[in-house]
Amino acid sequence: MPPGVTRYRGGVTRSTARADLIIVGAGLAGSAAAWAAAARGMSVVVVEAFEAGHKRGSSHGSARIFRHAYADPLYVKLMKDALRRWEQLQDEAGEQFLQFTGGLDYGPLRDPEGLHAVLASCGVPADLLRAEEAAERWPASPSTPGSAPPGPAPPRAAWSCTTPEPGCSTPAT
Repeated sequence: MPPGVTRYRGGVTRSTARADLIIVGAGLAGSAAAWAAAARGMSVVVVEAFEAGHKRGSSHGSARIFRHAYADPLYVKLMKDALRRWEQLQDEAGEQFLQFTGGLDYGPLRDPEGLHAVLASCGVPADLLRAEEAAERWPASPSTPGSAPPGPAPPRAAWSCTTPEPGCSTPAT
């Protein structure tokens, strides 16, 4: 154990070490902040109430979605930067965290034409498909019993917008 560190029963640890930054919570935001600060040469201490990999946080579970399809260009740009940082983290860790599955947005509430315009303005590759084109790509239909595979239902709207990059993050095993 490093000098100045004492471990108590129940996993409680006390340290008299000094740090440039103390972060409370080792969830997604806390871990990302610690990683970024350490990359800038800061000494960082992260304080977490529970064991690593616990299921009490808002970001636990087997997968998280990662998408670019947002109506606000700011979010699209933030996602492009986040993807670059996820790829950097994967390279540094020597592990693959993201699995790209593609994304599909359809129906009037998702506004595929608007999403496509925002994605195009931000340089994110996307296809805008008519309902007939989408039906050719995804031939299963929820109206035919037993024909629809698990996952999103094929689009019935006039337009759909597809993107190749969205996917999910998967936890290390």
